[in-house]
Amino acid sequence: SKIYLVTYGRTFSSVAKASEILKDKYNKKICVIKLNRIKPIDKEVIDVLKNSKEVFFFEEGIKSGGVGEKLLSLLTEHSVKTNYHIVAVEDEFVKAASVEKQLEKYHLDVNGVVSEVEKYFG
Repeated sequence: SKIYLVTYGRTFSSVAKASEILKDKYNKKICVIKLNRIKPIDKEVIDVLKNSKEVFFFEEGIKSGGVGEKLLSLLTEHSVKTNYHIVAVEDEFVKAASVEKQLEKYHLDVNGVVSEVEKYFG
């Protein structure tokens, strides 16, 4: 019954740092999975997530039709029962801003990742 944080690309750095903060603060088993390939998603990821309690997927892309939704679809196809949360950019116009500001806005920076996961503790 572990908590998994799944991501890929540049978001991995924020997710990895956030996982350390969460482990220290809550003494919970938190594992980070970095997808090295997003198409096709490695089937080993499905096997790893079979015994998860919570799965959080963080991606810098649009949520609708993104990699997070694809992974959810694969988990469903393989009858994996877990609580699944996708943190990504909503289907909306994205105003110009620095990368740092965008990551902060969409909760993809270290503090945002921590706060998204903390919502489900307790």
